[in-house]
Amino acid sequence: MMNSALAEINDYYIRRLIVYQSDCKLDELIRVELKSSSEFHATCLNVSFYPDGLEILCSDNTDNSSCKVKTESKAFNSLELLRQDNERN
Repeated sequence: MMNSALAEINDYYIRRLIVYQSDCKLDELIRVELKSSSEFHATCLNVSFYPDGLEILCSDNTDNSSCKVKTESKAFNSLELLRQDNERN
């Protein structure tokens, strides 16, 4: 009788993915297991870039390379907003 170990995507890999592929300063990471995929939700300390957090989707529960950051950073260019206000006056 053989025991088969189930491979899964480790949280440390997702944390590393967040550091390298986003501007999120990670606060909390939540894992949502789906049948054949995994989804992660990260809350960020810098809410100006990610007010609703960060979504990461792994299309294959056993393959780290299937994980992608789905949430794009919000760009709040305050200088550009000020320039637009001055053009109106």
